[in-house]
Amino acid sequence: MVVYSYMASNGGNNTFTRADIVQLYKDSDRYSNKVANGLSQYFKNLSKAEYIKATSETDFIILGNGKSKAIEIFQGKSTSTGSSIKKHTPSRKITSPDKKSKSKSKPSISNKFDFNLDKKLNLRPDGKESLKDFSDKYEMDSTPKQITVIIYYLKNILGVEIVNGDHIYTGLDELGVRVPSSLKQIIINTKGRKYGWLDYKSMDDISLSMQGRNAIKHDLRKD
Repeated sequence: MVVYSYMASNGGNNTFTRADIVQLYKDSDRYSNKVANGLSQYFKNLSKAEYIKATSETDFIILGNGKSKAIEIFQGKSTSTGSSIKKHTPSRKITSPDKKSKSKSKPSISNKFDFNLDKKLNLRPDGKESLKDFSDKYEMDSTPKQITVIIYYLKNILGVEIVNGDHIYTGLDELGVRVPSSLKQIIINTKGRKYGWLDYKSMDDISLSMQGRNAIKHDLRKD
């Protein structure tokens, strides 16, 4: 939970909501009835441990102790369990980790949101199906599924030759879904072993893999 708070807050740079945490649980395939029923208590435990703090009825921030704990977990230094949060002692702040630790932790904690809306991308083109109408045919209950459908639409309906991260962000915005601050990591996960739906060498040229095309044709369609 403290790791998800760190990711949802973009490393402590933004506020985050309960919905952001739920989305991260779903994207990592860890959401369950147990999580849903215990989420309120998780928030209370983290607040009591001074890992997070509510700034309004819906928004939270991650505190210094929470950021330090999340980084410890990323680096494999944390020995605490979920049940030990209630008996919290302030986490040791990592102020000057050695170069080796820095280089190892970078891939895990790099969640910078660096995509922009592509205002030139027309997702409601004349004479062609809109992205919204096209996406209504598919299961869209997770960000990886949304990403896969958007890429297929851009390439196969609009004929966009090179799809990048900005295009995906613009597609999610067009669909009116909550865009996670960890979008870059979710794109990476959608390419990874669990899904294997994407094929790319950089975020500037993203395609669907064979598994991704099969998912569109056989697995994600509602009919």
